[in-house]
Amino acid sequence: MPGGHVEVGDGANLGLGTSVHQGRRIGPGAMLGMGSVVTRDVPPYAKAYGNPCRVRGANAVGMTRGGLPQDAVDFLAAAYARGAVPDGQEPPPSLRAAWCWWRSRVRW
Repeated sequence: MPGGHVEVGDGANLGLGTSVHQGRRIGPGAMLGMGSVVTRDVPPYAKAYGNPCRVRGANAVGMTRGGLPQDAVDFLAAAYARGAVPDGQEPPPSLRAAWCWWRSRVRW
């Protein structure tokens, strides 16, 4: 990966003044707060903010507005609260495209 390259997934929203370190990945549908300093990858549909930026939960509003079902919101809310997806647990079908995008790029 060349220096300075950042990958941003579809529908991600970066708040005003957000700084993203080179080589980072922002997952599809993620919501980053204003002025955040991103030094770690941000998973799909995460709500993240701060300096340094940290995942604070699932972007439930964005997921709902995007037409994702409640089981998808619940799955990510629980996963982000635990800090990981339990081994062997697969995301709901509505999240598979975003999840595959993410898993092909980072080890989380």
